[in-house]
Amino acid sequence: MTTIQKAILEFVCPSMGVIFANLMFSAPIGALNDAVNSRMTLGELNPTPWGFMLGNCAGWVAYSYIIQDFFVLIANAPGLVMSIWLNLNAAKLIYQDNLRLSNYNRNVNMSDGSSSTQDRINDKEKNADLARQEEGFSTGNIVQPDQRRKSVLSHDQLVILMVVLWIVTFSSVSFAPINIDTVQAVVGIVVNLNLVFFYGGPLSTIVTVIKTRNSISIHRKTLFMNTANATFWTAYAISIEDYYIMIPNGLGVLLGIVQVFLVIIFPRIPLDEPKSEDEAVELPKAHATDTE
Repeated sequence: MTTIQKAILEFVCPSMGVIFANLMFSAPIGALNDAVNSRMTLGELNPTPWGFMLGNCAGWVAYSYIIQDFFVLIANAPGLVMSIWLNLNAAKLIYQDNLRLSNYNRNVNMSDGSSSTQDRINDKEKNADLARQEEGFSTGNIVQPDQRRKSVLSHDQLVILMVVLWIVTFSSVSFAPINIDTVQAVVGIVVNLNLVFFYGGPLSTIVTVIKTRNSISIHRKTLFMNTANATFWTAYAISIEDYYIMIPNGLGVLLGIVQVFLVIIFPRIPLDEPKSEDEAVELPKAHATDTE
């Protein structure tokens, strides 16, 4: 390997990886900030990836200390801080959503005591319109309060699970009588297991696109950032021969390439437009974690 090749693989590639990683982590900030300051409702934002982002960044920060790699550190330390902010504000908005939903349900129950059936119908319709206008809920969300309440608990549990997971991992490798190579292996395996859940998003998107023959659910900007980020880190991992970095990012490159082909093959059809008069495909409503 020449000096120039070594410089590209071991300096330029990880530097670009740092830039794209932080762009990727910061992508939801604008949408969430708007939700907090303007709408005070979570709406279509999906906070679940932010819980896994917390565990992912915490793991890679720890891994960077073990292998003494500054590039891995600065690629994930800002993401760790951002994930804390994202999860704190997501919890605030989920609470507000559920509070307003509870108020709506209480008003509906009170309207059940009206003197006539027509009065009850009118009251329910009025409350439903008010809820949709003020909270941004769809009819399906309003009539399913149990599901909405469960999401608060599950997100709290997810964040706590990530924290407990890494406390247990850090404690185990710190107090166990093992060498540094074993410590690296344990932390590397755990952080890669955390990444498996990140791949659930792209995999579900790929399945949706193939089933509907519509690439509307693939966010182009996010696809570019994710694939570029994974490509740079894969090249860097090959150069330094680190399989814990190489394998997950190599898989990320593969998933990115598959999605690029899907974008080329299938058109981008808006959700409110059917494919044809004879064939209208109903697309599942995707949760957005990024802004267009």
